[in-house]
Amino acid sequence: MKQILTIITLFIATLSFGKTNVRVDERQELSAIVWRLAGCEEYNTRMNSQHLSEIETWFADLKEHPVMDFIREMRAGKDTMSVVAYNSVPMSGAALLIHKGKVRLNPDVNLSEYIQNNDSRWSEENFRKYVKLLDDFYRKSNFRKFYEGQSELYASYIEDMETLCQNIIEEEWFQQFYGMELPEISVIVSPASGINNYALNEDMMMAMGKSGIGALIGVTYNPQKSGINQGSTTQILIHEISHYFTNKIFFPEYTERLTAAGAKIFEHLSEPLTAVGYGAPQIICPEYLNDLCMMMYSKEVLGSSLTKELRECYRRGFIWAEEGLRYMENFSENRDHYPSFSDFMPQLVGLMEGIADNIVAMKKDFYTPPYIVTAYPANGSTVSADITEIIFRFSQPMETGITALELNEEAELFIDDTWYDTHDDEPEYWKDEYTYIIRVGKKLESGKKYGIVIPSSLYNKNGINTADDYVYEFYVK
Repeated sequence: MKQILTIITLFIATLSFGKTNVRVDERQELSAIVWRLAGCEEYNTRMNSQHLSEIETWFADLKEHPVMDFIREMRAGKDTMSVVAYNSVPMSGAALLIHKGKVRLNPDVNLSEYIQNNDSRWSEENFRKYVKLLDDFYRKSNFRKFYEGQSELYASYIEDMETLCQNIIEEEWFQQFYGMELPEISVIVSPASGINNYALNEDMMMAMGKSGIGALIGVTYNPQKSGINQGSTTQILIHEISHYFTNKIFFPEYTERLTAAGAKIFEHLSEPLTAVGYGAPQIICPEYLNDLCMMMYSKEVLGSSLTKELRECYRRGFIWAEEGLRYMENFSENRDHYPSFSDFMPQLVGLMEGIADNIVAMKKDFYTPPYIVTAYPANGSTVSADITEIIFRFSQPMETGITALELNEEAELFIDDTWYDTHDDEPEYWKDEYTYIIRVGKKLESGKKYGIVIPSSLYNKNGINTADDYVYEFYVK
């Protein structure tokens, strides 16, 4: 039975079509699980609940294995930019070899060069010690048996990801946009990585015996029920594929200038940037510009309005994201001058340097809460009983996808529960991004005070809520 199960596991571990190869990788699952068990916050994230339960049950007796203490020691440095974290895990996992029930450093990897090129937060000494401890954990936990026992879950994720790749990857766009051929794509689906996603560079791919584009995509949903096409998986996949091209364009030609611009930006936005793993100045501009390429793909190939993509950029700290999109119109409208993205890079470097020089003013503008500038009828005024609507004008473009009203306890509500008995439309709506209108939904009586509260849960296009509830009232003469 064990032999049959092993054959099934190996069969489902890799599915491919065209230029895309989808699989689950034992080395990467082992790495992510161990870092979760060690309590590393970036790996202690949302995960498929059933899979997490099985991990916690299977490895319950090994949470204090020496490899856990060693990982914690490596992460105990004062400088958070120098301790192993985030991409240190897939980078280390790629250099492993699991053979005949043992974990070893891949003999084909020149460890010194590999660390220097990919993640100098490691040292040769701690990497070798880590591999030795990881091997002990692997054998004592009977990890292979656990891994084989997850074959059905892995197969479902692989199938979903394969479908996604078939539906969204358009080879011709990459060729035209970057002026480079789209090579074979290896997508490693990783339930153990939770919400984390990484591009695997050529060194990592070579260490894993592959070439071309590599992307490790964390998955958290219940496979084949909510579906991998839901949420942000599409954008994440395109983002990681794009790194293959953008890394070739950005480095080393523009490294110095992008790092200098990133340092100015990071000085003023370190909190949101660090919170999502962008804790070093040299990361900021390349990650944003790669996101910019992803958004161009989403817009031109997938027909996205980019509302969700921009909101995600803002969450990461890229508060200038929309300006970058506007700037890319110059690229799209002048392709005779810029045959490929790399030809436009000098302009984009200038864009990032300009953003860096103005980041203080941009930050102030971005985080300034919106407010209601005017109301008609004016707040506190006396009006005739035949008014039909109240008009509020905001100081900034607002998110028009939400509406919200609350009771004013000091005044009577001018809408009642019978509104929908005689109306098909909503009692409140957005006329445009600035103008919020509430319809009067009942007969007003002379001498009474009516009112409403516009709650601070409304927010602008940047996701910034109004500073306070707006208490509004009027009198009927």
